[in-house]
Amino acid sequence: MKEHSYVSCFSVLSNELRMSILSELEKGESNVGDIVQEIKADQSRVSHALRQLKKCGFVKSRVEGKERFYSLRQETFDSLKAKKGESMLDIAKRHYENCPFKEERK
Repeated sequence: MKEHSYVSCFSVLSNELRMSILSELEKGESNVGDIVQEIKADQSRVSHALRQLKKCGFVKSRVEGKERFYSLRQETFDSLKAKKGESMLDIAKRHYENCPFKEERK
């Protein structure tokens, strides 16, 4: 595994828009239109940010009719909790190794 792989995955959290989206999704499942309305951002930017968050395993989606609903992947955030003696780099590596979307990033 190349170091930049998990570093780039965690870099998605360094963006204000993506963090706003995660904060909104903490309230519960939502579609793009509702997220756009709540955080006052362009739909195209929100959609792009959601794709990035999903690709790195922070968000999951489900389709209902013509709409796609997004929610937090709670198991991802649970896995980010440090174990005794674990560094942030250890956590990042563990997250990357367990990310279900790892193959899509290649």
